[in-house]
Amino acid sequence: MVALADIGMEEGIVLGRLEGGDGELLRRFFGRLSPQSIYRRFFSPLARPEQAHPELLLDLDGCNRVALVGLHRGEIVGVARYHREPGAGSAEVAVVIADEYQGRGLGSRLLRALGEKAREAGVDHFTVTTQWDNRAAKGLIKAFDPDVRFRFDDGVVKADVAIPAAWPALNAREKFRLLRSVGDLAALGDDDLRRLLPSFDETEVEPGTVVEAAGRPVRQYLVVASGNLSELRPDGPGCLGPGAARGFAAMASRGVSPTTLVVERPARLLVMGRSQFRALRSLAG
Repeated sequence: MVALADIGMEEGIVLGRLEGGDGELLRRFFGRLSPQSIYRRFFSPLARPEQAHPELLLDLDGCNRVALVGLHRGEIVGVARYHREPGAGSAEVAVVIADEYQGRGLGSRLLRALGEKAREAGVDHFTVTTQWDNRAAKGLIKAFDPDVRFRFDDGVVKADVAIPAAWPALNAREKFRLLRSVGDLAALGDDDLRRLLPSFDETEVEPGTVVEAAGRPVRQYLVVASGNLSELRPDGPGCLGPGAARGFAAMASRGVSPTTLVVERPARLLVMGRSQFRALRSLAG
């Protein structure tokens, strides 16, 4: 399992990339699913993990077959995956969330992250197949692509789902969830955090942009909403993905950046300047 980044859930869920050696984690995840969730995902009332053919679910190459997971306390609580024929512009997508985590935004976060991975691989739209009465799945897809059109086909519902070239601005609920997961802000109560939401400016940053330079004064506190930033460190490069935050300690001490941050691929950041940070600092202690 490769852990990627915090994805902004109150429960401390992190995003990870499923790998071939994660069979036992996947088996335990299967055991968390209700019969209805299993049927929704596999279109069949499977009783044992082996019936889901885990060897196929773990046959991943990072380009044509990709699976991302939500992890809570080291256990899988959600999976989003796509599969495409090599070189194709479309890919089949599937999402399944453990029952106790459904309805909390995890599916949306996983699907958005999977869409970013698919875009990098040259995929411009997903194809979806679900049951006609699966309102949760259709709602998830509708939120991902508001212009999607569902069609009946041989007893099921299918859709072609566009993957946006750029993600829309976060709404207040999404922004709150993202900031609620940031360790720097853990001491804030929910009401205080909501009052601070307008103090964060949302901005899109192009690849190659230097966000911070080593040894230069830090003039902003930032949280990554989407995309990736490369951190150039003496011990090797690091990566800041969705949910990662940077600059709290340096802003508080008026210090300098210890490393250089460069945008690796198109990123959306929540940014707070020095004057707004003073209000945050007084609340966070």
